[in-house]
Amino acid sequence: MRITLCEPSLVILTADGENLFPQEGERDASSIADAPLVATQGEDQDIDSEEECETGVDLPPEVVIALPSELCYAVPISGEQTKTLRSLKSLTYELEEYLPHDGDDLAAGKLECEGGWLVIATHAERLASVLDQIDQQGSHVASISSLVLLALESALPHSRRSSFDLVVFPSEQGIDVIQLEGGEVVRWHWRPNTDSIAEELVTGIEDDVCARVLIVEDEESFPQGWPGTNVWPEVLDAHTERVNIREAAARQAQHIIDGRCRAVVDLRNGMLTPKNPLYAIRRPLFAAAIGLLVCELTLIAAALFRDQANRDGCQTMIARQETSFRKVFPNERIPVGITSRLQSEHRNLAGAKGLSGAESPRLRSTLPALQRLLAALPDQESVRFQLDRLEIFPDVVERLTGTARSFEDLETISQHLEEAGFDVPRDSSSQVADGVTLRYESMRLVTESDDS
Repeated sequence: MRITLCEPSLVILTADGENLFPQEGERDASSIADAPLVATQGEDQDIDSEEECETGVDLPPEVVIALPSELCYAVPISGEQTKTLRSLKSLTYELEEYLPHDGDDLAAGKLECEGGWLVIATHAERLASVLDQIDQQGSHVASISSLVLLALESALPHSRRSSFDLVVFPSEQGIDVIQLEGGEVVRWHWRPNTDSIAEELVTGIEDDVCARVLIVEDEESFPQGWPGTNVWPEVLDAHTERVNIREAAARQAQHIIDGRCRAVVDLRNGMLTPKNPLYAIRRPLFAAAIGLLVCELTLIAAALFRDQANRDGCQTMIARQETSFRKVFPNERIPVGITSRLQSEHRNLAGAKGLSGAESPRLRSTLPALQRLLAALPDQESVRFQLDRLEIFPDVVERLTGTARSFEDLETISQHLEEAGFDVPRDSSSQVADGVTLRYESMRLVTESDDS
């Protein structure tokens, strides 16, 4: 296996003279796109042995691996079959029916198209050692895809692809024929180069319903004897475009690494699953870890600051206690437990004065409230009334009953009480033989502090 590094940061895996697939003739296939690696300006560097691959070239931290078409398979799966394939594992086992490999030895991805899937697969077992060598050098494989598909995405955006039915990529190794429907890839064929490949390809296209053909001729790698546009006028509608396949694939690979897009087919699964699945989100994880560390340091610093403030407050309080103790006991040595000593002295003094028992309740006189009530009552000459019962406390008249001559006199009494500062309730009154009933309950005395 050969690893080719070229400008700008492109890695291509090729079979170095090996017969990878012994089947002859036409075969569905896919290419593997190139990954960014360090190389000299404008020159390719080939690594032919595992020893050189491990130590001879410095790889960048992140790369995209591109496989040539002869290392890949393209298998169409109908819409009915896709309903039973609920996982990628079941898909690789389904490929055993079409490919000469065990399902566990395959890495696969799919392109969804109208009417089913186009499954792209490769023999993962032979690529696993290459990934191990790259991993040993400290590089992360961001994606494994096809060289032709990467170049197609970069050089021919979807808006341009929708104008063609077939895209043909001729190269020294073979011919890639990609069938499109509405700009989406629905079929992919790879044919090895032969002397009559162009004529055979033209004949196959003429028999097809496809009419619009785009021939993408590589500026660097072009098959000898390829007739170019001389053959294609026989087709209904053919166009030719010169594109540097490697540069186009390298641009797309860089976009993948920068996070601006994703590979249309990524074969990093099965035996090719990345060893560090969190590598793609390493920067956000690192930022989150730094934020968590800063938060923890802030909490620790705040706790230490609070602890020091409490210690300083304790020292200040102890100093004040010592100063107070010297004033009270100037001739005595300051004890270790100043608070305990002062409490003990307080108990001794209380016992000497007979105050060791429970404190007596504080007594309040009702005379101020009674004086205020009597002063508020109107003169008997203007208002006739009689008081039968009075229950009074220092700040409330619990009950005041009697009789008044009329409802007008009762209203006058209530008005005088309100002016004196009593909260007079609006109790109902009734007519009796000698006048009307006078009854006030829970009439609170409003003080100045209550008003404020």
